[in-house]
Amino acid sequence: MGIEEKVVWIPVIQYVRPNGIKRKVEAPVREKFAKMAETMILSTEMTPAGVFTYCRFKDQEEEEELTELFQNTPDIKKVYHEITEKLIQRVYEKRFEKWEKKTVQKKIL
Repeated sequence: MGIEEKVVWIPVIQYVRPNGIKRKVEAPVREKFAKMAETMILSTEMTPAGVFTYCRFKDQEEEEELTELFQNTPDIKKVYHEITEKLIQRVYEKRFEKWEKKTVQKKIL
């Protein structure tokens, strides 16, 4: 993250193993990603396979979530914000690219 970019902490649900207890935590992202995520649900889970981060809009079903998987390493805190931002971007683009395509198709017809 650049020095000039404002960092905002956004809510994330952490599923704690082995019983899946939910814990509220926060993740740092740049302000523009925090604005994109205002109507999203983010969650994360650490497993033996790695760290799963899930994201969807609040009005979407869990089946529509997008996921990022990455290895749980000592550098996790350094890269978690980048992975979270990437996932927010993917969810945002997926929703609004669909909307833009529908709008363009209607105009053509």
